[in-house]
Amino acid sequence: MPTNERSADLVTDERGAIMVMGIFMCSCLVGALWYLAGIGDAILYRERMQEAADATAFSDAALHARGMNLIVMVNLIMAAILSVRVAIRVAKLACTVAAAVFAALSFIQPYLGTLAAPAAAAAQTLDQVDRSSKPVIDGALQGLSLAEDGISTGTPPIAQSAAAAVGEHYRPAITAHTAFRVSDPFPAPLSELPVEHARPAKLCNEAAALLSEVQSWLLGKASGGALIPASDAIGAIMQRIVALDTKYFCDLEGGSSAPSTTAELATGVAERCQDLGKLGTSEEEQRGKTEAAWLKRCSELGVTCQSRDQRNEPLPKGIQIGQPSGPDVQKNARELDRLRLERDESVASVVSLAERKARDQVGGISTFGTSQCEAWALDDATRRQGDHEAFAKQQGGGGNEASKGTSNVAPMAVKDLRNGSKEGQFIAGVLGDESRLRKDSKLVRIGAFNAKQMPTQIDPENARLPAWAQAEMFFDCGAEWMSEHCNGDDEAMWHFKWRPRLRRFNQPMGDTLQLLASKLHFQPPRIAPDVFADRLAQSALDKGSGFQSNRALRVDLASSIRDQATRDQGVH
Repeated sequence: MPTNERSADLVTDERGAIMVMGIFMCSCLVGALWYLAGIGDAILYRERMQEAADATAFSDAALHARGMNLIVMVNLIMAAILSVRVAIRVAKLACTVAAAVFAALSFIQPYLGTLAAPAAAAAQTLDQVDRSSKPVIDGALQGLSLAEDGISTGTPPIAQSAAAAVGEHYRPAITAHTAFRVSDPFPAPLSELPVEHARPAKLCNEAAALLSEVQSWLLGKASGGALIPASDAIGAIMQRIVALDTKYFCDLEGGSSAPSTTAELATGVAERCQDLGKLGTSEEEQRGKTEAAWLKRCSELGVTCQSRDQRNEPLPKGIQIGQPSGPDVQKNARELDRLRLERDESVASVVSLAERKARDQVGGISTFGTSQCEAWALDDATRRQGDHEAFAKQQGGGGNEASKGTSNVAPMAVKDLRNGSKEGQFIAGVLGDESRLRKDSKLVRIGAFNAKQMPTQIDPENARLPAWAQAEMFFDCGAEWMSEHCNGDDEAMWHFKWRPRLRRFNQPMGDTLQLLASKLHFQPPRIAPDVFADRLAQSALDKGSGFQSNRALRVDLASSIRDQATRDQGVH
């Protein structure tokens, strides 16, 4: 084909014309993709940093909350162990009171007198069980108390190590990380949990409450629910009895003996004095019965017993000569001692009644009435109870003497902490790999339309700042801190309600940045953080900024600049 014909075909040929525009559009699209890739990667970089800071702070708070719940568990275990002692001592006191009451009522209902001896024997047996179990219970309580100290001091470093392990999962995007607790002075060293040993009486009351719940549950199950109201009433009475003297029932503090049972001893007073005319005769009859029972048993066991003097008057104290015969010498000897005690108590009652009647005379006329009789009967019942306690002590039970207590045993309670206070706040900070920012700035510059006017390296200060987050360890009770549902009466350390949560950063920004700079080893901003925040907010308010059309956001930014609290605490 001639050359001129080929030139004409090229001029008139329209094939491939759209390719020129396609090449131009592809170039623009590739530039936009580079631009978006740079910005998107920078956003992901900051999100990854913030995610790492959130996870580190939350892990630190979560491990501290778990340590608090672990101490709660130990407190409950201590209460469960101590409830065994409370049960023994409540039962022992009940048997002691029952023995005295039965003895007092035996003057009106003789058959009740036969129950006094078994009740006294049960009280003695329970006292021996109490004494034999004391070293075991004391050792367990002291060991658990030391375990609480170990949990308190061991949880913070373990939590810090766990938070550091969480931060390591975000490498290589994260190059450095740290976590610390907020307190005064800022920051506080991670030395121990904010707890301390509190009142032993709190542990005793919780043990009584646990014992009450257990017996209510057992009675309810055994009766198919029929005895639940009665068991609840018994449990409430038991808690009130223990609350009267926690030192005695729990034996965590020394110097306490069994509480007074004067009210219980007064049960048979009115009945005993119901017929004043027959009072002296009934007392003499009771003395004769107890004397005959003692002498009869002495004769059966081959023991010489003397109950009267040469004038045939009752001796104040009976005399026993010789050892009883039979296969069980100790058991027979204890039985004789008990019978002699009952005989001696009856003699003392007759003597004290005669002395009281003789004293209550004016001009030869007796003034011994019902009130005087009831006062004497109460004194006599109290004396009898004291004699039984002395007898139990003599027999090896130890009686009811003041205890020495158990040292170094007390439950843990919250110390200098409440929901929202600084002692429960944890801050974590992470530093990212700046090489990613430098790569992203190059991508943005490639895709920019005014690349010649942009600096060679885009490296804004806010992108190089570390990311930080704040978490809190709190007691999830949903009420005022000192209410009965939160920490009234140290309730916070008796429920598994300690939780972690992330929260809005509300600590001094300047101090936080300086601290992060020292821990993460980076150069802090050359300008103060509040001034830096002002510049960002002011640039957003300038005309021509992207925020010009967003009136609500402009109002918020303007108020932030004027708000002194925001300037002091910062907004993150």
